[in-house]
Amino acid sequence: VVYFMSTHLPIQILSFLVLLPATLATKYLGVPVLQHFIARVPWLLQFFLAVVVADVAEYFIHLALHKVPFLWRFHAVHHSSKALDWIAGSRSHFVDDTLVRGFILAPLMFGFSQSIILAYLIFVTLHATWTHCNFSPNAKWLEQFLVMPRYHHWHHTSQKEGIDKNFAIHFPWIDKLFGTYYYPDRWPERYGLDGEEISPSFLGQTIEAFGIKRKNQLKTQCL
Repeated sequence: VVYFMSTHLPIQILSFLVLLPATLATKYLGVPVLQHFIARVPWLLQFFLAVVVADVAEYFIHLALHKVPFLWRFHAVHHSSKALDWIAGSRSHFVDDTLVRGFILAPLMFGFSQSIILAYLIFVTLHATWTHCNFSPNAKWLEQFLVMPRYHHWHHTSQKEGIDKNFAIHFPWIDKLFGTYYYPDRWPERYGLDGEEISPSFLGQTIEAFGIKRKNQLKTQCL
């Protein structure tokens, strides 16, 4: 709840607040041919294309958050949950959230309308909440097309078999395309960080990601 109120909710509100001025600005910076082409496509198809573009963009920033040590320090906060439920998706560092949101919105704003981007922001909020839930319907036909809770839970496991798998947020076929797909017919047994230690407190996790150690930690190391 602390993460939701202090990080997730403010980032969500900020995304909606900057949407209008950013869209107006990129109206003059976008690619006219691309904007004209997308505008002629039916709204639902525009929305689907936006989700695909956003998911491909998020795949690569998500991959970087795992592979680049400096970025992992921020993303590790999100992976520190040892149990997943609907609110677990809100556990994240504000730097992590800001990077991801900016990386996703940038390509969308150069070709898609404000209504499409707004619809995507609502969709990604609801879908992200859903994929962190600890239950999932038996819908194998849908699992091949859309990321479901069990699929994303394997991304959060601390078991070796699931490490650095399932980076896609919406579409499993993106992981298949880049060789990071893993989806056994069972739920993970363990979650959290694999052998890494992270502060249990909100303040500790926030400042330590920058490489800053709190005074009580420094005193402990000196003893």
